[in-house]
Amino acid sequence: MPVRERLREVPPRFACRWVHVAAWLDALRRFGVEIRYEEVRPLMGLPARDIAYLQLPGRAAELAALKNRLFLEKYLALVCPYEDAEVLRHLPRPIAVVTSSCGYAARRVLEAAGLASSVDLVVGGDEVSKPA
Repeated sequence: MPVRERLREVPPRFACRWVHVAAWLDALRRFGVEIRYEEVRPLMGLPARDIAYLQLPGRAAELAALKNRLFLEKYLALVCPYEDAEVLRHLPRPIAVVTSSCGYAARRVLEAAGLASSVDLVVGGDEVSKPA
């Protein structure tokens, strides 16, 4: 079966997205920005640097770094796979994860969720560049 067809079989859900939102809310509060979950949630899927720029343009790099640090140190333990993520263990190999998150964080999430051994390649948004 072609890879594209296999990908359609995997539900597009993996880790608890609310964990990333919680890390953003925490980081923003530390910068004195009060914002609601509903305002941050639609931004998930964008690279951290873009979300940070939208929220705090003058300190975007600092904000993104803090969010990533908080996520790894405080929120990573709250990440859990959805029940249907177990399908990864039974799919033909190789399996790759491509994400807008940084590659290091994506690998840590897979480890925390107990799915790292089911994935052959992880490519993070910080590990690729757009063609000019």
